[in-house]
Amino acid sequence: MTQTTNWTLTAGQSLTRSYMMLGQLNAPDYTMTPFQLAQGLTVQNGILQGLQVDGGNVFRQTPTTLIVSAGVATVPVPNDVLGIEEARWVQSPTFDRVLGRFQWVQYFQLPNKNAVGPPAIFMFDYQRDSTQLYAWPVSPVSGSINCTTLRRALNVAAIGDIIDLPAEWQLGFQYIVADALMDDQGMAEMDPATADRIKQHAAFWRAQLESFDRPTSVFLQPWGKSRRQYYRR
Repeated sequence: MTQTTNWTLTAGQSLTRSYMMLGQLNAPDYTMTPFQLAQGLTVQNGILQGLQVDGGNVFRQTPTTLIVSAGVATVPVPNDVLGIEEARWVQSPTFDRVLGRFQWVQYFQLPNKNAVGPPAIFMFDYQRDSTQLYAWPVSPVSGSINCTTLRRALNVAAIGDIIDLPAEWQLGFQYIVADALMDDQGMAEMDPATADRIKQHAAFWRAQLESFDRPTSVFLQPWGKSRRQYYRR
């Protein structure tokens, strides 16, 4: 038998385990009710999206090429992009020139935002319904920008959907979901001992997982960027 390293779980499998931790499913089949399933998927989606606010993880970093139109300051960005880690102007097929990062205020404080020339800096504009990148100076010719983007977590819409997390996140995610589910129907008050145990496990795993692939040191670059501004203005 060939062993693999790509173990994962569906939303239903993961959610069943979270409810079992809480003692909310009955033997022998431990089947969720329709309400539990619907509520659980809502909580799973909320956590998948909420875990991203502290910065991106390496498993969602994606090489991306953005197309730049001549004479236009804004560059369209796919809607599933949550942030841009770095960006490079494609000067030739064999050479990418690194672009500096500006934050929202820095960009709009530029006195000559319509200046024309080879782009030197970029600003990522993240909005609820759309995202785009500003390049400055404004390129007089069409071109492209190679960059590292942060992909948004995929939603789970059905019991058979795969959880958009790598194997090392699966157990911790189940505890984090179980901890959140305790708030829905007063479960913590019904079983304080179990609630405390789950809360401790959830806090442990969240701390471990969020630091798993994050740098242990912060290095200041010429344009500067704080740790929590992976994708904010």
